[in-house]
This record gives sequence, structure tokens and C-alpha cells, in this order.
Amino acid sequence: MSEAVANIEHMFVATDLDELTSRATALAAMNERDLSDHDVLATIRGIERVRRYLDAAEGFLLAEVDARGTTDHVDGFRTANWLARTCGVSPATARSRLDVAVACRTVLPATDTAVRSGRLCFDRARVLAGAVNERIADQFAQLEPELIDMSATMTFDRWRRHVQTVATLLDQDGGYDPNADVFNNHL
Repeated sequence: MSEAVANIEHMFVATDLDELTSRATALAAMNERDLSDHDVLATIRGIERVRRYLDAAEGFLLAEVDARGTTDHVDGFRTANWLARTCGVSPATARSRLDVAVACRTVLPATDTAVRSGRLCFDRARVLAGAVNERIADQFAQLEPELIDMSATMTFDRWRRHVQTVATLLDQDGGYDPNADVFNNHL
């Protein structure tokens, strides 16, 4: 890609972000007491829809700068530390966002697609990212589209428990958690 094309694309992204920030600022300043019940609920749903796309955009950008080592080269910080320091989020939040983004990029392609399309929220992507590991990645990838489809029809907690059960069953070598085995976890 030529430098001129890259500069033009950067201008569009910067303009889009400025416009989005301006609209979000106006939204945050509105008087919610003036809205009808219907409008309040519709606005909450709309904000969640927008948040899904913002989470997706931040995720793929975090995974990209992590893969490139950009934050380390430019500012001397690993990606999660850079995010925490630069954006003021907790280190745990920064690490969680990065872990989900890297998992989507490397071992959860269907989850990446679902998050980018707004079909799957960050919280559900985090469940899938937390369930998969290198021992079960290939088997998990075969079930991933079905697990994503199921997320639309199940409550969050029920679906989370189902995903964890599936991962435990797939992980023949490492699914046992001694901390969860209260009957055998004593002196």
C-alpha cells in the first residue's frame, strides 16, 4: 500500500473517531429523565450494539499491535501494560481484553468473525477464550460455531457453564481443577 493511500485511510479513521466521540459526548450529556421508558430502553440497546463494534475494533487493533510488538518498540511497554497505563484501565481489564483479542486472532476464528459482525458480545468471547487451550484448540474449533449459535438461545450463565463443560470434556489431560474438588482438597 502506498504512503498516500495509508494517509488517506488514516484521515478517514481519525475523522470517524472524532465524529463518534462527538456523538458519544452528546449522548452522555443528554437528560435521560426527558426520555420515555421506551426511548430509554431503546437507547440502552443501541449503546450495547455500538459497544460490540467498538470492542471488536479495539480487539483486533490490540491483537495487531501485540503481534507487531508496537507498544514495546514505541513506548517500551508490553501491550497490556501499555493499554492500562495509556488508557487508565485496570491492569486486569487490559490483560483480559488482550487475551481475548489474541485468542480470537490465533485460535478462535469463528469467534473473531462473530465479534466483528456484532453477533457475539465481548463477555461471551471472553468465555470462549478462557475455555480454549492449546491441547484442545483443534477440537474446540470444530465446536466453536455451534457454541456461538447456542449463545443466542441461552442465558449467559447457562451458556458459560455449557462452554466450560465442553472444554473440560475435551481436555483429557488437564481439565481437573483441584481447587474445585472440595472433597479431596484437604489435609
